[in-house]
Amino acid sequence: MQGVISELGALDRESQDRLMSDLQRTDPALWPAIMQQFRAAAAYRNRAQALQAATSGPVEARPAAPLARQFAPSATGTNPAANQPPRGEVPPSVDLQPRGVNRLPAANSHLEAPNSAPQDNYPQTGRAPIDLRVVKREPSGGAHRGAVVGASFEASGNPDWQTQLRNTISALESQVADTPQTPEEVAQHARLRMLYMLAGRREEAARPIQALPPAMQDFWSKQAFGMATLLDTQRTGDATSRAAETKWILDEALTRLAESAPLVVRNLAFCTAVQSYGCTSEFKKYEFDPGQKVLLYAEIENFTSVATAKGFHTSLRSGYQIFDSQGQRVADHDFTTTEEYCDNARRDFFICYQLSLPSRIYPGKHTLKLTVEDLKGQKIGQTSVEFTVK
Repeated sequence: MQGVISELGALDRESQDRLMSDLQRTDPALWPAIMQQFRAAAAYRNRAQALQAATSGPVEARPAAPLARQFAPSATGTNPAANQPPRGEVPPSVDLQPRGVNRLPAANSHLEAPNSAPQDNYPQTGRAPIDLRVVKREPSGGAHRGAVVGASFEASGNPDWQTQLRNTISALESQVADTPQTPEEVAQHARLRMLYMLAGRREEAARPIQALPPAMQDFWSKQAFGMATLLDTQRTGDATSRAAETKWILDEALTRLAESAPLVVRNLAFCTAVQSYGCTSEFKKYEFDPGQKVLLYAEIENFTSVATAKGFHTSLRSGYQIFDSQGQRVADHDFTTTEEYCDNARRDFFICYQLSLPSRIYPGKHTLKLTVEDLKGQKIGQTSVEFTVK
């Protein structure tokens, strides 16, 4: 503080005392801005007096109000710029005769931290940080080159998120291809649909992506429509109703997504009894006699069901092969095709096979590999299980 005051030779004793008092009552975070205001005011008065002396003789003596009174911050310690005279106006302590110079000197945008600040916990002021980006204006007509250069401070403001979202949508709309060909172009269209969903533009979010297969088109449309439904509190105010409607839509979306995924055969097991999906009585040890009869249980996922007049039609063809520990095939068998019609699309499909192990098989470890073909979806899935022959 003492070092800054020593630079301001134009300050009288009263101004120095007032400045010291104001700084002690102000949040230390605002000290650099206060000191900058005093530097600018002193520099302005010195330059104005020098300019007037060079153009019209001695400056007319007039009592000058102390600088600390002209630009002193409020007692609350808020932004000192609030008490600054309007840009372009001359402080009351300066009487200028030339009419062409009415701008403040260029301010130093670098804020210096105080060398010694009182140790105290100051509350947050709750005000936005001061944006000190300097915008310089060149002197007009080349007159007084190197003299006073005007400076102004621009307040920074962030637009609301809806405006930013609209701008993002507009930018992406200008970049996506009308007829996407590559996977990345298709992904850009999918991202655009998600932005539509966030913006509440439900119909545009559910618009199909033409380059995709029908199942994936339906998935993206239902996915976006379901999420838009869940977020739309204007159309459906009750949260439970929105959740129920969204689940129904997303279930259909997942069904369509499964049709585009590979066929999966899982939880293959040897059982003594099978009651229903996931409810089985499994052998404790997979150790069997030659020719022993067993039940083979398997769950099927990502299969395709086609809507028909008789219901949703599922058609699966299955077969197995048995290999010994050397990888040699010792047995194989094809089951009859599993055909099923159901009023609703199946989600928990399983198959129970009854089989007899070969009567002529060597003791030791073996592997059974099950292959399932989805005749409606034109895809194949496989899985295997190990067992021991006594």
